[in-house]
Amino acid sequence: MMHHQHFYDVMEAAIKNKIQVVPVLDEEQDYMGIITINDTLAAFGQMSALQGQGSILVLTMQERDYSLGQISRLIEEENVKILSAYVSPDEVDPYNIKLTLKLNTTDLTRIIATLERFEYRVTAQFQDGSKYDVGRDRLDMLFKYLDI
Repeated sequence: MMHHQHFYDVMEAAIKNKIQVVPVLDEEQDYMGIITINDTLAAFGQMSALQGQGSILVLTMQERDYSLGQISRLIEEENVKILSAYVSPDEVDPYNIKLTLKLNTTDLTRIIATLERFEYRVTAQFQDGSKYDVGRDRLDMLFKYLDI
């Protein structure tokens, strides 16, 4: 790795080569030192998006339906900012992706309603260290409605 590369590149090289230590070189290809996977994880953990107040929202969608521009517009219209976004394959359905968003709010009620109105499927939300099950909440609301 070159000394000016981002730690994402370090992680990619380590994963691709199945190594725990990545050598760092200068422009003349001279050895400058090493970066360990732990160093890289520590740098990743210090990112401001991972620290502080906020919540995490997970959406599942087909890859062709993914548009971070549209999703961010919908979220920002609710006066909420996306601090971080991560796309990963859906383990259950290989044709789907999961979009994990770190948001600067703890109240996701309006955000979830807006996204669902535009047919985005919210599969999970995390706030204050606890997992919120959207399906369970909907079932509870249905039972409450039926009791009236």
